[in-house]
Formats: sequence, C-alpha cells, structure tokens
Amino acid sequence: NETLQVDVRIVGSTNADLQTLSDEGRFRKDLLDRLAFDVITVPPLRERVEDVLPLAHAFAINMASELKWSFFPGFSPRATSALLRNKWPGNVRELRFAVERSVYRSRDAEQPIADIVFDAFDSPFKIATPASGTKPAIRARKAPLLQFFGKPAHTPVSAAEWAMKYDARMIPVFGLRQPDGVTFRIHVSEPIPPGTPEEMMQRYNDTVEEIVRRDPGQWFWVHRRWKGTAT
Repeated sequence: NETLQVDVRIVGSTNADLQTLSDEGRFRKDLLDRLAFDVITVPPLRERVEDVLPLAHAFAINMASELKWSFFPGFSPRATSALLRNKWPGNVRELRFAVERSVYRSRDAEQPIADIVFDAFDSPFKIATPASGTKPAIRARKAPLLQFFGKPAHTPVSAAEWAMKYDARMIPVFGLRQPDGVTFRIHVSEPIPPGTPEEMMQRYNDTVEEIVRRDPGQWFWVHRRWKGTAT
C-alpha cells in the first residue's frame, strides 16, 4: 500500500441545515468537521435586491438566444417593478424559471417583457387547495349579471380577462347551419373593443343576441344563464 499526497480543495453548497442534520444523526459529524474549514452563508435573494435585475437580464438574454431572437428588448417598467417587489422564496432558481417563462410566453420579440409569469399554474380555473379530508374543488366565483335578450343573465367574464391579460383580441366566431342541414358557414364578427371585462362581455352578449335574432331557427337553447336571476 502506498500513500499518495494530493493538494485539493472541496467547495460545496447546500440549502440544508447541516448542523441540525448532524445533531439528529442524519449527517456524519466527522464529515461536517472536515467540510467546515470555512463557511460562507449566502443571504437569500430577497436580501440581495441589487442582484435581482442583473440576474434577470442574464437569464432573459440566454432564453432570448435559445428562441433565436436577434436581441433581448428588456423589461417594461411594470415588469421591472414586479421583479423587485417579489420576495423570491425559491431564490435564484425561482427567478430564473419566472424570467425564462415570461420571455418564452412573450408575443412580440421586439417589445419589452410586460408581464412576469410568477406562477406557471395560474389560471381562473385553477383547482383550489382542499382542506384536510375534503375533496378538491374548483374555485368558483359568481358570474356578473349582464343584459342578454332584455334580461339580466349570469355571464362569465374569464374570456375577456384572458384577452386583457395577454393583450389579445377577443373575436366572436359562430357556425351557421346551411340549408342542407349538414354543412356550416363560419361567421367571424368584429373584434370586441377593449374595456373592462364586464363591458367586453356585454358587447359579446349583444353580438350573440344580434346573430340569434337574425335567424332564431338556427339555435337550440339548453343553458342556465337566467337561472337564479329572479326575472
């Protein structure tokens, strides 16, 4: 047996409390002693606000390059403020994923990133976290009452909210049955003008009512929009 002399330095990192793990017998005490020649505790990202924007730009530039963009257009003032105000409980990893997700979902490669997508699962239809011992439930909210055929009717506004969130146009499209009873003609209405979700969905209701009144025989109604409106 021959002893070989080597000169090495080991640099390790962890987000675990090694001292507690050692006291609990879940991490070797002798190994901890060898690793703990010098220990540097890096503060969480929320305590290093000055690092957020440089890191965010670096991650964004890398993602823009992967997407074959000619350049990264930067972040809008609103997005910059959102990045700085977030607490980043997941630290740098969470920042990276949020930035990359936001760049990937951007619709215009030449415009600054306007929205930061912090939660990939964010949706008006997201399943609520159930209480212990209960079944999952869909988060429900009461649809506002808007006018439809002269009466107040429950009208969901999620379509308008999504159009506003992603700066997309909301365009009503209808399939109109042809005289042969088999084929359909696609009717594309004018885009709904931007406004509040309620204003946009009221305009949608007006569009549907106009189409239906032109040819009532086209439509077979099975819905519950007027239920519970006391009309």
